[in-house]
Amino acid sequence: MNLIEIADKCVLEMKQKYCGNDTEGPKRFYKDTTYIAIFEDNQTCYSTKQSILNSASQCILIHSYFKKIRNAYDGYELEFINKDGQVFFNRLDDNYKLFVGWHDNWSNLRLRLTDNDLRCFCELSLNSIPVFAGIEKLWHLYVRLKDTKTMEERTLISRMYQQDEKILQQEEAIEGFKFENDLLEKERDMYKGLLDDIKKLLQK
Repeated sequence: MNLIEIADKCVLEMKQKYCGNDTEGPKRFYKDTTYIAIFEDNQTCYSTKQSILNSASQCILIHSYFKKIRNAYDGYELEFINKDGQVFFNRLDDNYKLFVGWHDNWSNLRLRLTDNDLRCFCELSLNSIPVFAGIEKLWHLYVRLKDTKTMEERTLISRMYQQDEKILQQEEAIEGFKFENDLLEKERDMYKGLLDDIKKLLQK
């Protein structure tokens, strides 16, 4: 069975699981699935179409659903299909979990990479980053962590990774500021040129 066939089976099972037949708790309804293709070099690419998996060696499926309590809230289930065709539910292997949980309330969702004891190596708020982008980030952290031998190594790597992410965010913010500032300067020069043209017309 190839990657697409396994993914199709997973999607079908999710559609059957989340069809509003919950006997306890809020009723849950399947929405859609996003496919994150993982290639041999550990680079990633996402799509809502399964064809993205044609040249992938592994993949992560993001199953989106909504649950009705008083209002409708989104939720996610993640499935990882490895090179051997094994399917892991809300985890990446026997040692690492990757899942979406909530913090304080149903609308405050967090993407977490943890060990089996739920020691968190990184947590991302889905209010500030799309789930597929967060998973791509945490996949690269997982690649660094999975071959480590000690908790000290894992803690150091996760801290360095999060620090790198903060630096990257600051750099992106600075670039964004520079871009906005450049636009304002161009806009100022445009209006200055327009005023100069008006002055010349009035002087005639």
